[in-house]
Amino acid sequence: PAAGAPESAALSSTDVPMEKEVPLLTAEEVAAREARAAKFGVEAKNPLELIEKAAPKGAFWEQRRDAAPDETPRPEAVYVFGTDRLSTADLLGFFSASGIPAPKHVEWINDSSANVVFALAAEAEGALAARSAPLFPGKTGTDHLTWRTLHREHALSGKGLQLVF
Repeated sequence: PAAGAPESAALSSTDVPMEKEVPLLTAEEVAAREARAAKFGVEAKNPLELIEKAAPKGAFWEQRRDAAPDETPRPEAVYVFGTDRLSTADLLGFFSASGIPAPKHVEWINDSSANVVFALAAEAEGALAARSAPLFPGKTGTDHLTWRTLHREHALSGKGLQLVF
């Protein structure tokens, strides 16, 4: 990043070992980027694309898929993108934190995406709220159209990749 730029501006590099902390693109960084873009009269880049581009080459084996506004949501399931280096046990463990009901199972969509399924919609919403943070400024929902990402303290949960929900 440029001198004086926030650490999160350097999302990752191709030579970052998986054990090192993964800088996350946060809602605060997205807001700062949007403000800079507005200042110079240009359009801000899509944060989801920035996350994908910042990952090491070939890190995401599949394309991210956005939900269409008219799709029927599955409120008992949490969609996760960035699962390329994760196992079923990793995903179940991530959402099995203290105070959160354990998920029932994982439905793998492809190598980069999965649905983590809970018994009840309220359990999925609670787990998503507890284990993730908003990615876009001012969009704090846990619905199927609002992208979220990891809390900073869980940056290593993606094993080198920034997870989005």
